[in-house]
Amino acid sequence: MKKWLAFMLVFILAFVVVGCGPDPVEEDVLVTGVTTDVTEKEIVVGAKFIIKATIAPANATDKKVSYASDKVSVAIVNSSSGEVTG
Repeated sequence: MKKWLAFMLVFILAFVVVGCGPDPVEEDVLVTGVTTDVTEKEIVVGAKFIIKATIAPANATDKKVSYASDKVSVAIVNSSSGEVTG
C-alpha cells in the first residue's frame, strides 16, 4: 500500500511539474507615434542644432530613432544623434 501511495504521489507531482509551463512572454509595446521639437528651422552654413524626438507611448519596447535629411546639399544630419549641421 505504501509503495502504491508513493507511486501515486510521484505520478501526481510529475503532472504538476510538467503542467507548469514556461512563464508567459511579455509582448512588445509598439511605437504609435514620433514627434520632434523642430518641424522647420532656418540654419546658416556651419551652424549646428540637435533635433529631439519623443516616442509614444513612453513604455514602447524599441525607442530607437534614426535621423536623415533628404537635402544633404543644405544640411548634414547625424543619423544617431540628430545633430544637424548647416
